[in-house]
Amino acid sequence: ARVLPREGFELDLIRSGGIKGKNLLASARGALLIPLGLADAWHILSARRPHLVIGVGGYSSGPVVLAAALRRVPTMLLEQNAVPGLTNRLLASVVRAAAVTFESTRQFFGDKAFVSGNPVRPEFLQAGAVEPTTRAEAPAGTATASRQLAALNVLIFGRSEEHTSELQSHLNLVCRLLLEKK
Repeated sequence: ARVLPREGFELDLIRSGGIKGKNLLASARGALLIPLGLADAWHILSARRPHLVIGVGGYSSGPVVLAAALRRVPTMLLEQNAVPGLTNRLLASVVRAAAVTFESTRQFFGDKAFVSGNPVRPEFLQAGAVEPTTRAEAPAGTATASRQLAALNVLIFGRSEEHTSELQSHLNLVCRLLLEKK
């Protein structure tokens, strides 16, 4: 909420909260915030008068995309995951289009879906391996294993709170397997 204004971009906030994967109190709070988020979104849409609203998933995206659809503003979802999250699954029936990364994801959006892929900046593809500069930065294991693992580039972006521990478990497994192979 501070970065965008500091960089010269306008930021409109809506009241919202998560429902899925939360404790009972947080889920109840998230559910109670839905009408307030819809009202906030309605006011923002009135003030901004967008020609298109694009949702990227997540609980704050839901009220804005839904309000836009109710106002007949063209809407589109961007879904970078193989399996859409709850918000995008719920919005699938009200949006005009859904840009998906994988062919298999089209099934969640029907005829509205088109495969757009997930663009990657050329800098990521051209990035070379970086040798750890200190022992603290090196992966666990021998110096040889550390150098071999340093050549492995892993890019992880985005965050899904309901999958954070699962992702960490998979990363730990991959690192152990790589160390065992060497």
